[in-house]
Amino acid sequence: MTRLASIAGASLAVVLLAGCSGPSAVTSSSGRVIAVAPQPSDAAEQALAEGTVGWSEAGCLTLEGGSPNLIVFPHGTTLDGETVVLPDGTTIAAGDDVALGGGFHDVISGADQLPDVPRECFTPELFWASGEVQ
Repeated sequence: MTRLASIAGASLAVVLLAGCSGPSAVTSSSGRVIAVAPQPSDAAEQALAEGTVGWSEAGCLTLEGGSPNLIVFPHGTTLDGETVVLPDGTTIAAGDDVALGGGFHDVISGADQLPDVPRECFTPELFWASGEVQ
């Protein structure tokens, strides 16, 4: 196993071991849903995902730009109407072009960590946002 693969595996383990101590979905009064990491994480993943955020047909916030990816926001993220409010106060709304730091994970390894997220929201690959937002 290469060093990079070992680091990536360790980062994934940190994310997956974050457990299910908190809700993994936040739903607005209008039925919009965001996926949220159930616990804080110190994972230092370094992937960059760029695209436009938008509401999927299932009402979940995804990152568009190629294949859509369900975004899993950091623990403590809230939903104010249809605006996502990150723990640092940064806001994201549908139609915003963003660059998110974090990591891509297949749905098989991530879905069990998100029990409150409606199954129709899942995409084949999830993006766990854990870094900066631009």
